[in-house]
Amino acid sequence: FDASASTGTFQTGSGAISLNGDVTAASGFTLSSGNFDASASTGTFQTSSGAVSVNGAVTMAQGLTITNGNFDASGSTGTFQTSTGAVSLKGSVTCDNGFTLSSGSFDASASTGAFSTGSGSVTFNGPVSVTGTNTFTVGTAGSGGATRLYGDVTVGGASAGQAADIDVFGAFRRYDHDSARNVISSASDGVTLKGTLSLDGGTTVSSGNNLAIATYGTIVCDASTGGYTAVCRAT
Repeated sequence: FDASASTGTFQTGSGAISLNGDVTAASGFTLSSGNFDASASTGTFQTSSGAVSVNGAVTMAQGLTITNGNFDASGSTGTFQTSTGAVSLKGSVTCDNGFTLSSGSFDASASTGAFSTGSGSVTFNGPVSVTGTNTFTVGTAGSGGATRLYGDVTVGGASAGQAADIDVFGAFRRYDHDSARNVISSASDGVTLKGTLSLDGGTTVSSGNNLAIATYGTIVCDASTGGYTAVCRAT
């Protein structure tokens, strides 16, 4: 059946048409109504190298594989949602409008790369641990910001091997909790104490140094205790 020499149209009736062999459309194929159903076929479905427009919803029962080119949904205003299975993103990911994790864990422990935030506020709503021998640094040398802790601070522990030291390179100040009065302050040339000072152990003034009492204070060394005489006391 050869109508290749004809320039007219070819029209069938309204009944079913079965094409049991290969079909080649040299000038396009248009389906103006009805369905295109190849669900009974076990063969492949392959398009040309040109653009393919799918104007309705698409359901993939057996997955989607892109071997080359881009997956671009930038022109869409709709949502993008995955299944409950694992999602692997092998390349860089850029989020222009925020990233929200509503459940589950955010785990980058297998990565050796850096984690850097933006310049906005960062809030940790749960406990934060710096593990092992890793350090925690605020700012850079000569240009560090202030750090404020509203809770108690414990350095080290009471058990054997848990002791830790504090090194302060610079001045420190200690204030009353209710009046914000500076009661202890330090500088490079000494320490200033304001208020009552209780010494519950021996006190030694090293050789070549003096213990000075302000003009309104008096020390009398006429007491004795524990076998010691000439023990000094303030009056």
